[in-house]
Amino acid sequence: MKELSLSRSEICAAPLRPAEPIPAEQLFASQDKVRISFKGQVYTLSLTRNDKLILTK
Repeated sequence: MKELSLSRSEICAAPLRPAEPIPAEQLFASQDKVRISFKGQVYTLSLTRNDKLILTK
């Protein structure tokens, strides 16, 4: 599983315009789960066989 993280300065330095969408294919690559850390918690974003996304803690 991939774990993506941004530093606080990277988040605060971002412009106030909406971010460009990240294609799911880029996030998942050749896997069906991606781990995301947010405020000290780790979440798992899963891609189902029916092409649905599920976010779990």
